[in-house]
Amino acid sequence: MRDALVERLREWLGTDPDGSPRLRADGNGRLTLAKSVVSDLDVLRSLYHEATQGRGAGNRAVRGRLLTDALVLVRGPLLADRPQGRYAWLTHEIIDAQLPLLVADSGRALCEFHLEKGRAQKAIEALNAALGSAPRDERLWNELLRATAVTQDPARLRQVAADLLARSGARGLPPRTEPLLDELLPAWRSGVTAAG
Repeated sequence: MRDALVERLREWLGTDPDGSPRLRADGNGRLTLAKSVVSDLDVLRSLYHEATQGRGAGNRAVRGRLLTDALVLVRGPLLADRPQGRYAWLTHEIIDAQLPLLVADSGRALCEFHLEKGRAQKAIEALNAALGSAPRDERLWNELLRATAVTQDPARLRQVAADLLARSGARGLPPRTEPLLDELLPAWRSGVTAAG
């Protein structure tokens, strides 16, 4: 059974251009992956680094493209559709904490990129993409409030505030968010509604 599983995995990973399998056994029988096998997390890290500290740091167009490519990889929380009780070890791994932070940093950077050119809708789209993987990141919500305020659409801002309040539940708003809401939507304390 193990051998059949390894063989299916070897077949799924395929071969490098030189024909060597991407999954192979070393001299001791340990399975190794070829350097050409990369994870979305590795690619996301590389794109963010290149956008903020590499070629994109000095070139606006490159930065925008790299950050956009990074967020395209984001499809939701890490292994969100995993079966109940499976991959429980992940909660003990640093990746479970690192990925949402990396996604949030990428979303915030792309938001800033778009807001510099007055593209509030694109900034909001970047933040919403990041919130799909990092829904509890206070920084993303705060940036979403700011970007939505730029649209000068009070109903839309009230809706974002209502969503945030509903999401916060009994624990209440994060400490930095309250003064931001006071600034952007002073009437929020008297009850925010989408229609209001």
